[in-house]
Amino acid sequence: MSYSLVVSAAWGIAPGTAPVATDWSVVPGVRSCSTRRGRQDELGRVETGSMTLVVDNRDRSLEPNYTLSPLYPYVRPLAWIKAEALVGATTHAIFTGFIESIVPDYPSNADGVVTITAVEGFKLLGLRAITATYAADTTGGRVTAVLDSAGWPASMRDIS
Repeated sequence: MSYSLVVSAAWGIAPGTAPVATDWSVVPGVRSCSTRRGRQDELGRVETGSMTLVVDNRDRSLEPNYTLSPLYPYVRPLAWIKAEALVGATTHAIFTGFIESIVPDYPSNADGVVTITAVEGFKLLGLRAITATYAADTTGGRVTAVLDSAGWPASMRDIS
C-alpha cells in the first residue's frame, strides 16, 4: 500500500497559540522522516516522542537567520509542526509537536539541507513549573486546570 507523507508547519504562530487550518504551510522537499515514541523495551524509561526530518534547503528558505527567506523571521524553534500520511483519501496523523532545533548543513556546493528535530508537547509541559494550588476536583477537571496553568491551547485538548 502506498502513501504520501505531508509535513506542515505553523511558522507564524506563537507558542501556546493553537494553529487553525489556514495557519499550516506544507514543508516542501522532505528527504527523510523518522519518529520515536515510548520506550525501547518493557524495562526502559518512557521518553517524550520526537521526530527528525531532513529537508531540502538549497534555496535557504528554512535557514533561521537567512533574512531573504520568505519565511524569515518565523523559522524558529517552538513553531508547531505535524506529519501526516495520506493513504488514498484518508489522512493519518503521525506526529504533532514543536520544533526543537533547525540545523542547516551544506554537504556540497550543489546541495543544502536542514535537519529539523521536533518534540511532542509533553517535553514543553515538563519544563513548566506549575506552582498553583487547586481545590479538590475530578481527574478531568484537574488535568484541565493544569493545562490552563501551563498555557496549553484548549482547542488542542481532548480530556474525555
